Amino acid sequence: MPVDQRYLAPGGLARENGIDAVVTLFEDRHLDEDEIDAIVCVNDDTALGVLEELRRRGILVPEQIAVVGFDDAPHAHTATPPLTTVSQRVYEQAETAMNRLLDGIASGSQLSRDEVLPDFVARQSCGCEPKMSNDSSSWRGGSSASAQTLLEEKAAIVDSIIHVARGRLSAEANWAQALVSSLLDEYSGKRGSFVANLTHLGRTSGETAIDVCHEVLTRLRLRVLKCLPPFDPMMTTLEDVFQEGRLALANRSLFSERARHAAQAHHMRAVARACLDRAHGADLSELAVALDEQLPMFGFDKFVISQGSGNKLTVVARSSSRAESKDIVTTANLGRDVSMMSTPNVVILPLSSQDVQVGLAALSYGSVDPFVLEQLRDLLGMALAMPNARDTSPTS
Repeated sequence: MPVDQRYLAPGGLARENGIDAVVTLFEDRHLDEDEIDAIVCVNDDTALGVLEELRRRGILVPEQIAVVGFDDAPHAHTATPPLTTVSQRVYEQAETAMNRLLDGIASGSQLSRDEVLPDFVARQSCGCEPKMSNDSSSWRGGSSASAQTLLEEKAAIVDSIIHVARGRLSAEANWAQALVSSLLDEYSGKRGSFVANLTHLGRTSGETAIDVCHEVLTRLRLRVLKCLPPFDPMMTTLEDVFQEGRLALANRSLFSERARHAAQAHHMRAVARACLDRAHGADLSELAVALDEQLPMFGFDKFVISQGSGNKLTVVARSSSRAESKDIVTTANLGRDVSMMSTPNVVILPLSSQDVQVGLAALSYGSVDPFVLEQLRDLLGMALAMPNARDTSPTS
């Protein structure tokens, strides 16, 4: 059958190439998500990049687009959702080859030819039933008596995990009911629904909800296992399910952290460009506009950037909400204006260039990466040290 070149996205083998491939399909080639049923990747790293970019665009996997990798890399089963892939059985290939080589050396005979065929590993990213770590042949469901006990305790278990969450999950109203129901389905022998529900809960409740999901999972495990007899045949299976859930949440947290760092890097590049523009004639008013746009993206809801080396410093940039503040601040007040005096969380950055003070940065913050502060200090110190004839007056 003919191949439509619009659906082919050439690239490399890294995660970033998977991200670029999705951008190419949707933005460069203007394909709609309804036109794509699945994305098959050259390896698992690119597939993880595809998952990341699809998630950023709000496209559900596998509900809207299925994703398949190749390699069965160690991190494939901890992806969100777990990645369907192909195992090349590399270790078996190496073991078989070495055994044949040793046999040939010992016997002096010609080496025989063996084939180690790849395995298709079905997980959730293609909409298939995931293969859990225990033997699937033993997954036949628990006893009817224990299933009945769990059903009778269902309402109490739901109330218990809602109490643990304490309103910190912004998912659908019936999230607890759906989560417990999916776990009871697992006990009855219907595989895969619990981890899918748990990862969906973590994804729709925001990146700060991962810790809450872990608390919910802990309480759910304790309540469910308490309802089962010590030697219930499904005990090991359920423990595997809970462990798969932990891994899925951990991977979701990793993706969120990477996305946060990527966003910070983007905003820092914008600040760096504005500071470097000073060397090409841009005045301080242009730098002030850039800082007003970018600094809140780092969590600085209030800030004052001032220039000078004595006690009186000239304000060159401040958050737009305090345009009424005076244009002069003092070193004695650590570069803060009147409205920042009562702000409890303020970090003060001495700005310098070649060991000469050129100003101060007063930043109100909640939680900030120290590396971000170091970058800002270096960039702002460089920008304020550059003389420019166009800087005739301070701006706000």
